[in-house]
Parts: sequence; structure tokens; C-alpha cells
Amino acid sequence: MSFTNFGVRTVHHEQPGVSFNFQEEARTTTPADTTVPLFAGYTKKDPESQDPEFKCPKSPVLLNTFEDFTQVFGGFPLSGNPLVPLTQEAAFYYTVRHYFDNGGSACYGVSLGSYTDLPEGDDYYARQEIADCITRIDWNHLLEQALDATLLAVPDMVMLSAPRYYQASDSGRLSNQEEQSEDVDRWMSVWQKLLSTTQSHRQVFVVLDAPDNPKLVRQCLNGLASMDEAQRARGAVYWPRLQTNYYVDYDDGHQGIRRQIVVPPSGAVVAAIGKIDRDRGIWKAPANIELTQVIRPNYRNWRDVLLSEPPLFDENKISINLIRSFVGRRVRVWGCRTLVAPPFPDRWRYVQVRRTLTYIETTLTNIGRYTMFEPNTPITWTTLKSLARAWLRDLWLAGGLAGAQESDAFQVLLGLGESMTTEDIRSGRLILIAKLAMQYPAEFIELRVLFQTSSDAVLTESTEKATS
Repeated sequence: MSFTNFGVRTVHHEQPGVSFNFQEEARTTTPADTTVPLFAGYTKKDPESQDPEFKCPKSPVLLNTFEDFTQVFGGFPLSGNPLVPLTQEAAFYYTVRHYFDNGGSACYGVSLGSYTDLPEGDDYYARQEIADCITRIDWNHLLEQALDATLLAVPDMVMLSAPRYYQASDSGRLSNQEEQSEDVDRWMSVWQKLLSTTQSHRQVFVVLDAPDNPKLVRQCLNGLASMDEAQRARGAVYWPRLQTNYYVDYDDGHQGIRRQIVVPPSGAVVAAIGKIDRDRGIWKAPANIELTQVIRPNYRNWRDVLLSEPPLFDENKISINLIRSFVGRRVRVWGCRTLVAPPFPDRWRYVQVRRTLTYIETTLTNIGRYTMFEPNTPITWTTLKSLARAWLRDLWLAGGLAGAQESDAFQVLLGLGESMTTEDIRSGRLILIAKLAMQYPAEFIELRVLFQTSSDAVLTESTEKATS
């Protein structure tokens, strides 16, 4: 995205015996970064360790490479157990590795605890303890320590349901241990906890992993129907897990055993979203994207999935985004749906529309932060309106807004009688209204951004509604 730079203007005045220069401060509009994820999970090193060699930070750490991850959080936990080809305990480890192998850029990582903190066994109580750990985390506090994070993924949620261990060669088949009905409650509690963070951190979009069992997935999706629409619009579920080119070797005392690693899809999906943002723009659909280091999705009975009743993917219900394998086209992300479904507005059903509007909201908020030091007067309104309009024009020319003409793509309202009343001005409220054509020309979504001027803090809030 281009930058809008209004430069520096110098005005020179001379009067008999008087001479002065007035220099106008340059204002540069920097678009918000949309490609920084925050990953969280269990690690080899322990935030609570008393040994400096085995201690890692409690707060999010910026990671530029996978080598940074292993240096900060440690490596893979070789347990020597040949029955753990999936190695769900190392889901965080392999997800971050998969993220970087799929072209991911810098990300944040945070440890939820060490592998030794994980409960033993694979019964109801062990899985419930993991769910309790994830839901007890103060996610808002973590995101406040990584303010530029815009994507959130917690791959260790794969441990919430049975089977915890199974052979990669069993792709698509459940173990003898049946999934319990309580699994739905566990998955629901974790999904809802993560989605609820978007209420305070509106710039964050949550990428969720799902259970292996498609029937359990459908039950979890149905359970989200009662959740707030605004929070559901800021999240998406991807399924199934992925069989990769990663292997781990075990020594059982007699012969070496090599097992294939199956990873949650969230790491590769987040990398794909970031790649689309950088190469084509956040407004492009993050779908039909090839994933690397993947042999096949970990489910083969696609006919059962696509034709099941009720279907796992349904245009009229809350649905997942499938990851599918195509002959000659390899493995691809095949969907860009949020967790919104009718009767709620169609505009929030697509990941790219929701994220683009968040991107615009964040950037306009950043543009207007300087107003906290300015009087709420027509001069301030004109300056802010010009800054906002110039940036939105650049966005429209880049293809981020629909419409052959500027007036069909966006409108900016700011001023007395346009966006504010006399009472607003007296109270120090500066309100900018941007009408945006996100999908179709002249079909606007109205974004209302509020700034509190003449204050010792920047107080902003925004609301959205459809207009025509």
C-alpha cells in the first residue's frame, strides 16, 4: 500500500521590523500492518523454570525465523513413544515450523507452559485440564503486549478431544476410543474464549482449529449460533489436519521407527493469509492457495463429508473452511468463510471483507490520533478529512474498494451537520464517517470513528452499518 505524505510547507512573512517563518508539520499516513500473527502453546522450555537454561519468557516474543523459536522456546520433546506419530504435545512446535515453511514472516510466540505441565493420560479429566488452562489465560493482556498482532492461533487446542494419539496411516479413521459428548463443551468454551478477545482487540482475527470428527465439528459450529455476531465475524475455522513431510524417528530398543507428523492447519493458513495480504492485498480472498510441506489432508472420506446430513459445509449455516487435495493441483485452502451465517448480513460472511474493514478502521484511527492535541474546529476537520480521503483514494485505486468512480467507492463525512452535532463539538467528540463500497459499487457500509479531542488520552470507538 502506498503512503500519503503531505510534506512540509514553510511560509515566510516580512513586515517592517518584523520577520518570521511558519513551518507546517509533515503528516505521513502509514497503513496498519495486517500480517503479524500471535501463536500460543506448550513448549519445551518453561516460563516458571528456576533454571535459566530451561526458562523462557512469559510475554510474547517476536520471532523472525523458526530458529528463533527453537532458541527461545526449545525443541521437540522426544518421548521415545512410537505410539505418538501425531505428537499433539508438540502441536505448537510443528505449527510454527509449518508457518515459516509456508512463507510466513515475523510472528509472535508465547508459551502456555512446558510439556511437563501437560496432564498425563487421555481421559476426560486430562482434556478438561487443558481446556481450563487455555480459557484461564488472560488473552487480552497478552495481546496488549503485542499490539501489532492481527491474527491469533492456538494450535494446542487439538488436545481437547480424543483420540489424542493415533497412527498417521489411519487418516480419517477414529480410534476405538469414542469421542465424548463433553468434547463439544470443551471446544465451545475455548472457541468462545478466543473469539471474545476481539471485543477489546478489534484488529485481531482468530484462526481456529477443529476436532477430527466431522460430526463433532458440526455440533460445535451449531453451538456458536447463540454467540454475538460481531465476535463470530472475526473468526474462521479450518479443517482437517494435515499430513506433512515432517517425520520423527523413535528408538524402541529393537529397531528405529519413523512416524509421520500430522499438524493443525492453522499455521499454514495464517501464512497463506499473510502471503495474500503482502502480494495481492488484504481485500483478496485467502482461498485457492496451495500449501507446502503437505502430503494430503488427514481425511479421505470426502464424499461422506460433503454429502453428510447435516452437511459440514452449508451456505445457510455456520460453516468451516475445508482444506482439500486436487489432482494435479496439490493441497489447497478451499474456503474463506467467517463464522457468520444467515439471517445476519451477507457482508460479514467472508474473511477478506471483515479483515479489510478492520484494516480501514485501524488505519483511519491511526490517521486521526493527532487530533487529541488539536482544537475541534473546521481547520482540524478539513485536515483530517483530507488525510482520510487521500488514503481511501489510494486504497480504491489499488482495488480495495468497489466502484468505477470515486463517489461509488467511498465517501468521507466530517464536520458540523455532516457527522457531528453542536453537542458533540462541545463535548470534544470528533466523529468521522466513512461510507465504503466493500463488495458492490454504491452499496455502502458506514464506518463511524469517534475521537476525543483536547484529552490526555486517545479514545476511539467505531460502529458499522449498511447504507445505500
